[in-house]
Amino acid sequence: MQLIANPTETIVHAIKCAPIPPQNIRPFELTSVQIQHYDLPPKPHSPVAVTQWAYVITHIKHRICTFVRHNLPVTHPATNVLWAQRNPSPSWAGNADIQRSYNEAYGYVTLLKANGPANSLYAIWTGLGGAFCSKTIIQSGGEITVNSSGTNTATMFVENYPQDQYNAPSWENILPGDTLYSYNSNNSSYGAYSYIYDDRNGMYMASNDIPGWSTNTTGTNCSADYIVEGKIPYGIRLANFGNVLFTYASWYSAQSNTYGSVGNDNHYYFVMINRFIDASPDSISTNGTSFSVTFNNDW
Repeated sequence: MQLIANPTETIVHAIKCAPIPPQNIRPFELTSVQIQHYDLPPKPHSPVAVTQWAYVITHIKHRICTFVRHNLPVTHPATNVLWAQRNPSPSWAGNADIQRSYNEAYGYVTLLKANGPANSLYAIWTGLGGAFCSKTIIQSGGEITVNSSGTNTATMFVENYPQDQYNAPSWENILPGDTLYSYNSNNSSYGAYSYIYDDRNGMYMASNDIPGWSTNTTGTNCSADYIVEGKIPYGIRLANFGNVLFTYASWYSAQSNTYGSVGNDNHYYFVMINRFIDASPDSISTNGTSFSVTFNNDW
């Protein structure tokens, strides 16, 4: 079914919509039968990710089972990946850990309201394989669109480039100002996996609920990415997001059986530059777990 008049968007429905787990469920005592029944995300490896995993499982209040599929690249660079990956970049601002091959990337992102300009957009996400990878880019995050009258519309998404991007539909209760938990992984057991969770309302969206989701993994030597992105490659202005925050921005590497945070490993420092500096990351916190990205210019 076509969504509005945009030929690049279609509505898809989950093959099944699993029940919401009871809030008194004990995540560390889950059996494989319960995980399958509630269609829950697999337990991650690093202690920080495990803590957040348990929190999400006990706070899910609504599962998104209808998705807006973008059949063509919408926000994320797709055919312009190599172009966007340049440093400075025309469309990315943030950090990407590059010291080792990563299998999990995650963190909290703040989806702030944008202060114009009209007909602009920004996205904020964590992912695997954005700066370096041999196959795909796994991403999850949030997106703000500003229409011609200045009204903000918020959504959240998961994507496994070069496959389609899947957004939460407009009728779901996602608002500017929401804090989202973004988790992405790939391993030999279940392949590429992403979920995004809205901490304000308990809304949960996971890649394993999406029919047609590609579980192709990111391959080897893949970066862990924490990025604010604009739509500049497609001629749409960067929304003025002010100053957005990444917290608990962290990673896990199966290759070295090591976990850490964005500031613990060697990393790219992406500055978004076109004619001017559009956006740039601020210093990483002293404990290495958080940083912000500041808007500078809309074109």
